[in-house]
Amino acid sequence: LEAKLNALRHYKTEEFIRIGLHDLGGAIEIEAVLNQLSNLAEACVEGAVQITIGELNQRFGAVPNGRFAVLGMGKMGGRELDYNSDLDLVFIYEANEDAESRGGTQGKLGAHEYYVRVGQKLITYLSAPMEEGVAYKIDMQLRPSGKSGPLVCSLDAFREYHKTSSLLWERQALIKARFVAGDPALGK
Repeated sequence: LEAKLNALRHYKTEEFIRIGLHDLGGAIEIEAVLNQLSNLAEACVEGAVQITIGELNQRFGAVPNGRFAVLGMGKMGGRELDYNSDLDLVFIYEANEDAESRGGTQGKLGAHEYYVRVGQKLITYLSAPMEEGVAYKIDMQLRPSGKSGPLVCSLDAFREYHKTSSLLWERQALIKARFVAGDPALGK
């Protein structure tokens, strides 16, 4: 696991330097710089999602028909990342009723608990300092209810929150929301 996470950080650093050198050398315009930095972050988040879900599936088993998606918000969602941007992320999952009720049997987790662990590990895997440094700083404050809200929410809960409880600025922030990692169909 440590080797995979260091490889992810090493890849990020190499690409970051490549983009920076092209930027400094005038080989690419600012729009291309922002686009490439956003693509790099997206690739790193996707890699971390795959590592995380692979590890949890091995430990607890997969959630039947479960899906997980990461939405980019703010600069990440708008493809406007700069060299010092953190990643504003929102985690969404969808699982059928049977997956929700499977908690407590044979060491398996309920769907919500499973995806909370995915979210926790994903943040750690991207932001924890390691031999190759930190991949990214993660900001989860744009999720429903901000710091006081759940780390992950079901698609239905996400929709319901924005229909009934979200503030105007939270609905406005959705303008830049876009799928960045995980299940593409759920992300859409």
